[in-house]
Order: sequence, then structure tokens, then C-alpha cells
Amino acid sequence: MLENRSFDHMLGYLQADGVLADVDGLDPATCFNEWPDGRKEYVAPMGDRYFHHKIQDPGHDAEDVKDQLADRNGGFLKNYVEVLERHKQKWREEGKPIPPDTQMPPEAILGYQQAHDVPVFDFIARTYHVCDKWFSSVPGPTWPNRLYATTGGIADRVHVALPGDLGEKLREAPIYDGEGFTRWLKKDQWRWYSHDPATLRMIDSAYRPGGDPDRYSDANFAYFNRRTLLEWRTFLGDASGGRLRRVSWIDPNFVDFRILGPPGSSDDHPPSRVMLGQELVLEILLAITRSRKTWERTLLLITYDEHGGFYDHVWPGDVACPGEEGFPLGVRVPALVVSPWVPQGVSHTTFDHTAIIKTVLEAVADENSRADAYAKMGPRVRAANDLGDLLSLDAPREPPRDELYALADTVVKWKRAAYERNMLEAPTRGEEGWEAVTDLQSEIVAAANKLRADGIPPGKP
Repeated sequence: MLENRSFDHMLGYLQADGVLADVDGLDPATCFNEWPDGRKEYVAPMGDRYFHHKIQDPGHDAEDVKDQLADRNGGFLKNYVEVLERHKQKWREEGKPIPPDTQMPPEAILGYQQAHDVPVFDFIARTYHVCDKWFSSVPGPTWPNRLYATTGGIADRVHVALPGDLGEKLREAPIYDGEGFTRWLKKDQWRWYSHDPATLRMIDSAYRPGGDPDRYSDANFAYFNRRTLLEWRTFLGDASGGRLRRVSWIDPNFVDFRILGPPGSSDDHPPSRVMLGQELVLEILLAITRSRKTWERTLLLITYDEHGGFYDHVWPGDVACPGEEGFPLGVRVPALVVSPWVPQGVSHTTFDHTAIIKTVLEAVADENSRADAYAKMGPRVRAANDLGDLLSLDAPREPPRDELYALADTVVKWKRAAYERNMLEAPTRGEEGWEAVTDLQSEIVAAANKLRADGIPPGKP
């Protein structure tokens, strides 16, 4: 689950550029928003425009989304004009210098990526399956949607008290008292891979220090690609070695304060570069195709928590929320399915993030656990559509190794060019870190500090 991009922003080009006619994507002749003075602005490729400062982050809280969806998705541009000025005013009040290169054209909120911007997604769309009616679960920001993806609903936030200046910086740590779907799986059926920390630890107290030893062990948490003296497991090692458990959840790298070279955050949250998110997905694909045992048992879902303020033309008000028909769905987000058991195609079935829980419970949980989970999680999860219906082939397809090696070369060339042209943001200086990172990144840092303080030792995920 990546961060903060809409379906049209990432995959709308599939229709606009004539790649896949069956995808409900963008029509540049009819998809537009109006400026505050009434002028029309039509969707257009992003080109060389990119978001490179926190101050440029589009609005995506509940009130912003409400404004964006006004007049059947007609308010994205007007909202972004307002958000940019709001951010600048806040920085002025806090005495922060506004970077001179923050004049992102507001119309970029209507911009969309093209095949060369998202080469890994393009390969998946042409080869496997696109879900073009996958909606975020609620019209709002990151954490409500990640809660729906893991608990099937909203959970209470836990107040975090830390001393002195640290407490002031980290007061927004996103720590919740939810009940993750993993509670209804056996301990040896799942593993949560992260960079640091695991979002499940932030969402469900059973998996925090002092939690429930009957529900998990340290073996349920591992790093995505980093081995330490205390933790040798990684997703890349488990996948390529045929050792994956029935369910694997992968958190992207939300934060990376790297001193030299391109920042490594791979979650796609602006200002992260989308090519780094492409690299993350490519690493996953390369790992699962190295082992035939892994490949032939895999259904890989790639999706996003919410749209992040970027334009999408499909009004969610036209779509009934399964299980809660009167509940408003959030904005449509990208969703791609890779498996040797799925044909190339497009699914127009309505999904939201509760489909993740439904699919896992149907595939993995025993009958009694599944019934208990459905009773506690409510009608939304029970009524969600199951991704297993997409597994329609009679025999598995061969792993696409040659195509993936070619994509690896594409990513390597992009990173080399990025170094040479100095296109990426300047290294984050420690004393300026809290002004340079996004709100999500500061929340992740806060949660990591809280979990470490509570007892997770350094070197363990």
C-alpha cells in the first residue's frame, strides 16, 4: 500500500494515450476543472513538473476532499490554489523562508503520469490486471484509510505523552487501539515487512511491546530489505528463497534521511519521486519470480491508501459502498494485481480497502476464525468483493524474468541521470529536518520513537 496518488494521476494515461481501451481513464478532451475565475483547465501530462517541497503537498484532509469532490469532482484545481496559499501563509507565520522554487503551477494537480514515468506499472497493466473501480475507503487522509485496510473501520487514537522538546515534535504520533485482521490468522500464517516501523504495530496494541504473546512472536515482523545482527529475515530473502508465509504485508519506506544521493522514501507521497515507488514494486517482482514456489502461489496487490489531493474524474458518489450503501467512498486510487493465475485484463468490480481483509480471510482463515472476524468487523468487510475471483486461469503463467531485467535497466538509468543532473532534492540537514519532511514522515518518526521507547530494541523491526 503506497501513498497519496489518484487512479487518474498514475494510470489515467492508459486510456488517454490509447494503451488499454477498456480502462476507465482520462479523456483529455473532456476532463477539466475550473479556475476560481471560471477559466477551464484540462488534464495534461505531468512532463518535467514534479513536487519537490513539503509546502507543495496537495490537500487531502476531510474538508479538502469535500471541496475537491464538489460539482462532481470539479473542485480539485480551486482547492489546490487555496491549499498552496494556505501552506505559504502558515510558513510565513512560523518565520520559515519559502523556498524560491515552490511555484508549482496549480494546474499540475490535474497532471498525469505517462508510461515512461511509471514503467513498472505500465508493464503490469499490459501484462496482468488493472482494477479501475478501487476506491479509498473514506474521503479523507492516510490513517483512516490504512485503518480500514487493516481493521475494517476506524479506531481510537492513543494519546502519546513525551517530555520536553521531543514531546512537542512528536505529539502527533499515529498510535491506535484497533484490531487488525491478523488477529484472526494463526501466528505462522503471516508476516509484516517494513522499513521501520511496521504500521500494524502503530494500529493494533496487540503487536506493541507488552502486547499479546498468544497472537504474535518476533518472527511476525521483519525488514523488507535490511539484515541486522538481531534480525536476519527480509522480504527479499524470504520471497526469493521460497519461504514466504500465507500472507505478507509490505510497508514502503516512508522516511529516509540519507546524507548523500537520492532520498530513499519509496511510498510515492509527494515530494517522493514516483520512480522510487516503481523501483520498490520492481524489487518485489524480481524477488517473487526468483522462486517458482513463491511465484506459483502468489497474488500480489499494489494499491494506495488515498488520492493525496490529485484529480480523478470518477465521482465516488455514483458508486454504492458494499455493505454500507449510504456510506461515502473516498476518491479512486490505483490498484494492480499480479499473479501467474490472472489473465491480462481490466476489472470493473467495485473494491475498497476492506477487500484486502475479505480476500485474506477467505483464502487463509479457518471457518470459525472467519465467522468471528466478520461478526466483529461488521457488514463492510462481509460484503466486500474478493480478489480471488480474478484468479481465473487453469494453469500458471511463466514468470516474466526478461521483461523485469529490462525494467531494472530502466530504473538504473533513471537513477544515474538523476544524480548527474542533480534533479532530486538537496540532502536533508538534521537541523532543518522538521521543516523539510512531510507531515506523514514526522508522524512515522514519532511512532518509531514511541515504539522504541516502549521496548522494541534497535536492530529489530
